[in-house]
Amino acid sequence: MINRRLRPVHATVAALAVAVVLAGCASSSPAAEPTPDASTPAASPTPTPEEQALLVISGTVADQDGNSLAVTLTTTDVREPTDADRADYAADRCFDPGFDLLANPDARIVTLAVASVASAGFTGWTDSRGVRVAGSLFAGDIWVSEQHTPASTCFHDSVIARPGSGEVRFVTSSDGWNLTNPVTGDGAATLVMYGFEAVRVDALGQPTGLDAVADCVTTASPALDALALDLWEGRWGRSQNLPEYCFYGRSAGD
Repeated sequence: MINRRLRPVHATVAALAVAVVLAGCASSSPAAEPTPDASTPAASPTPTPEEQALLVISGTVADQDGNSLAVTLTTTDVREPTDADRADYAADRCFDPGFDLLANPDARIVTLAVASVASAGFTGWTDSRGVRVAGSLFAGDIWVSEQHTPASTCFHDSVIARPGSGEVRFVTSSDGWNLTNPVTGDGAATLVMYGFEAVRVDALGQPTGLDAVADCVTTASPALDALALDLWEGRWGRSQNLPEYCFYGRSAGD
């Protein structure tokens, strides 16, 4: 099981001194070591599978005035559901007890860190505009509730409207999927669409002036891709059918 808390990796590699050996000449004294060339940047190593985040998704949403939020989602943890996850889900989401994703033995909780960076001088949108992030449970100071009818209680804190940091948890499970292969280990973590979109219309269906996600970049690790391919080869990857979307993964209706 993948169960780890990942932090951003800032690797610095010291330049290695290279011993100089004169061809054809033996010496009883150690060879002189050259001074490292400070003008040559040290190469950063490729992160190991243990260091690399399973998935990173980033992109920027801007309004007609140039105000923008750059959003980055980074996986930090994949684990079996805990009692705390179950309690949070029951308190924050509407669900049918007869269709409980958390009851499935292959269910996993996938946690992503969320960073929102504003353009210079911008403090956030205060109306219905923002960046809608997919997920099941949300934490942090960047979220605002989606605007729906007063009777709607199933949409909680899924829109980013200001800069800051937060967290989103996904409940993933094979329920509702017609899979060819059995789900083993953390495979259910790939049975979902991760990402976000620009909130293009408000609660009344009126345009908000947010039209697209610019510079959408999705970086999946070999470990995550391997989990996906074990379940369903060829139905996994970036999904950006419309300009306002920035997603990676798959859905049961694909």
